[in-house]
Amino acid sequence: MTKKIAIVFPGQGSQYEAMGKDLLGSRVYKLAKDILDKDTYEAIANANIEEISKTRYAQPAIFMNSMALLDELLNKYKNLEVAAMAGLSLGEYSALCSSAMIGLEKAIRLVAKRGQIMGQGVKGQGTMLAIMKTPLDTIEEIVCQVKKSNPDIKNLDIANINCPGQIVVGGEFSAIDKLEDACKERSIKKTVKLNVEGPFHTSVLKPSADIFRQELEKIDFKFNKDIKVYKNLDASVYGRDQDYVDILMKQMYSRVMFEQTIKNMIDDGIDTFIEVGPGKSLAGFIKKIDKTKKVINIQNLDDIREMSEV
Repeated sequence: MTKKIAIVFPGQGSQYEAMGKDLLGSRVYKLAKDILDKDTYEAIANANIEEISKTRYAQPAIFMNSMALLDELLNKYKNLEVAAMAGLSLGEYSALCSSAMIGLEKAIRLVAKRGQIMGQGVKGQGTMLAIMKTPLDTIEEIVCQVKKSNPDIKNLDIANINCPGQIVVGGEFSAIDKLEDACKERSIKKTVKLNVEGPFHTSVLKPSADIFRQELEKIDFKFNKDIKVYKNLDASVYGRDQDYVDILMKQMYSRVMFEQTIKNMIDDGIDTFIEVGPGKSLAGFIKKIDKTKKVINIQNLDDIREMSEV
């Protein structure tokens, strides 16, 4: 039986110390060196974890890493047939570029700009809380209660629905503290405050999305009928005549529907997932969504060298 393969790409938070050191000679990094400002490229090339954890550097660094690894994978498996692609937040741009909906040079510029704009937009605006082993409707109910009891709260939104048992909420600092307390009152045993620069994928980023629109409007998007690319915004597939600018602008401040995306891909026949890029988060999410599916993780050149088959 022929495998139906999807490639998925990680988002911000997957970076690690010395990430991409084995890829500095790749075409992606060489191109980025010519495109990016000196400070940004050097931060990415040096790959000090403190520096590449800053949003303005993290986003182009992770994107470049994913794209360079994909190049190497496709060099090894030249006849690899990929039916679908998706990514988590930033990873959606890796999917769009890999499917030729955005050219590589323009994608590097766009992602670097996205990192700058989002980093400025969330700085000092709050944090994020991962809530474990709790149904979505329960979390929605608690978020509504916290907002109702504290009308001064301006920003508290569900940001990521990653997999069964992991949902992330973003908001201002005081709102997240109150949410954490409310979870304890409801006997929710595990919540984790994330080490992030701010509340991504929440309404606080609407002004940043308006700024980013100007960058998106510079891109000549191409539709690829041969590879399905799934949106974070609603977990559906990009269509030929859709407003890509509007979709990606809204993606910045809207929920990331990753769990539903994977479910939709499986419903469309995908049985093998390859995570390309730093970290193993997506592989873990996919296994929690459907443990029967094959998941391959590629986060460095050694992983590609050690692969015997897809």
